[in-house]
This record gives sequence, structure tokens and C-alpha cells, in this order.
Amino acid sequence: MSIFKRAFLYVTRKRGKTLLLFAILLIMATFVLTGLSIWKASEAAQLDLRQSLVGLSLRPAFVRVFFTRCSRILSHSPLGAV
Repeated sequence: MSIFKRAFLYVTRKRGKTLLLFAILLIMATFVLTGLSIWKASEAAQLDLRQSLVGLSLRPAFVRVFFTRCSRILSHSPLGAV
């Protein structure tokens, strides 16, 4: 008797066990593929975000002026200097 015929007879004889094993493997494969697709999508979104933020780099002079103006505004506020 050939090995393939034996395998077929075993699978047909143990239908419940075969279907359960097939369902478990199918669910596991689905979760793995879903995880990989989410991972790839998040990498693509991260790269897209980084490319869009390149033009928004803050220059040190701008930051210094911004904090100087903020400190002036806060020193004249009724709450006092922070």
C-alpha cells in the first residue's frame, strides 16, 4: 500500500481530528498574516510621517525667540512668572 493511500485513509478515518487541526492551522496563519500586514502598514505610515515632517524642523533661533516671547507674556500675566 502506498504512503499516499495510507495518508488519505487515515485522514478520512479521523475526520474530526483532521478538521480541528485544519481549523487551528488556518486561524494561526490568519493571525500571522494579519500581524505582518499591520506591521508593514505601520512602517509605511511611519516613513510617510517622517518624510512629511522633514520640512518642519525647528531652528534654534526660532525656538529661542519663541521662548523669549512666551516668558515675557507670562511675566506680565496675573499669575506671575512661571
